Amino acid sequence: MNRLFRRAPATRAGRRSRVALRLESLDCRDNPTADPVLGLGPISAGGPISTTSDQLPGTTNRPPQIVDFAAGSIGDGWWVISGRVIDEHPGGLTVTFGGDVATTYGETTTTDANGNFCLLVCLNANGTDTGLLSAITHDDAGQSSNLAEVYVDP
Repeated sequence: MNRLFRRAPATRAGRRSRVALRLESLDCRDNPTADPVLGLGPISAGGPISTTSDQLPGTTNRPPQIVDFAAGSIGDGWWVISGRVIDEHPGGLTVTFGGDVATTYGETTTTDANGNFCLLVCLNANGTDTGLLSAITHDDAGQSSNLAEVYVDP
């Protein structure tokens, strides 16, 4: 039976070498599922960690999802609008804003490599910017995301 970790061999000076391991969070990753096209059953602990449409033929590209969509006032009429896009390739997607908020209607921003986006905007307190603020994006395959909405009242 193979062991996962073995003792490091002694170096010339008689000291053992050290190895640093960096652990990575698995939050927000897609859970692997069975692939009926390839005949794969449920993925077990010994199976693959993740699959993408680039790795397995016959898998489908899912539409992007906007999650954690929020708007918050930072003072003097300034608001931060932020969220995250979940997709096979979340970086570089254009997020377009719409809804009832006149100041942000048609504004866009681009996601970073992890799918995060942010827009800093000064909203009018005269009532024209009160209402539902929405966001939508399209992935590299042209699929539309869900329409994310948040209520703002400057």
